[in-house]
Amino acid sequence: MRRKQFFYNAYGLTIASDFYLPGLVEGKGSPDVVIRYGTVPDALENAIINAILFQVAPGKFLLNLDGVARYYIIDGREIIVEPFATAADADVQVFLLGPVLAALLQLRRQFVLHGAAVAINGQGLILSGDSGVGKSTLAGMLCKKNHEFLTDEVCVISLSSKGQPEIVPGHPRLKLWADAVEELGEAIALLPRVRNGLEKYQLPLDKMFSVKTVPLRWFCQLTRDNTKEVQVLKLTDSEKLATIATNTYRYWFLSGKGGRPAQLKQCRHLANTVDIFRICYPMDGFWLDDLVNRLEEEIGL
Repeated sequence: MRRKQFFYNAYGLTIASDFYLPGLVEGKGSPDVVIRYGTVPDALENAIINAILFQVAPGKFLLNLDGVARYYIIDGREIIVEPFATAADADVQVFLLGPVLAALLQLRRQFVLHGAAVAINGQGLILSGDSGVGKSTLAGMLCKKNHEFLTDEVCVISLSSKGQPEIVPGHPRLKLWADAVEELGEAIALLPRVRNGLEKYQLPLDKMFSVKTVPLRWFCQLTRDNTKEVQVLKLTDSEKLATIATNTYRYWFLSGKGGRPAQLKQCRHLANTVDIFRICYPMDGFWLDDLVNRLEEEIGL
């Protein structure tokens, strides 16, 4: 019996999927990518990288998440998923839409960064930084001020015909820890969890979502330190390049795909064409309003 297929648009791709993927924008037309149930091999032949959780071979990527699913990417066009019998749908979906889709985009030679992105007056802002530093929370607050949402976690950058970096929209969901949901004034009881048993939630931003690519104007790295107030730090040229490179999505995924030289070239181009700065704020307390104010000062709002 043939499974029903769902069609979506995300990151500039039309996706045909055996899986229902809540939150993605509905799509139509000939698919660029197919996601289907199937049997996944135990190992890849001619593997260049053999890590604990993943393997990489020319044109192929294998991810094994015990208790969740095994994911197999072929030529950047097909994702085969073999869930474990006891796996929750939400768990299978969150990894499929995160590291698995990012790995597929990298196989397609896309430039993928780790961050949340919003559009401010038609110009793109990427918020980067370590996990838990507050980039998604800050993106959520900016959307509450009527700025458009572009993506969370997986951030794809393309180049216009004139070489201008652009942010490609992902899907209209923001992932937030419980304290961030409360800080944004949202009702936790109304939000689905990212994973079962995890105090992290998905905030739908469909009404604030931009379906068009947006020129990338600013790149902001968030950090926390023993400072007493929010500070905007200017970066040297070498620090700008290092900041972009450090925020490459799962940089080690690229090691077996031949993508590292191209990624470094793209990082250099971004460092030379985009306003890049760092905002540091104190370790203790709630500083969201101050972060928004300093960020707006920096970008001239």
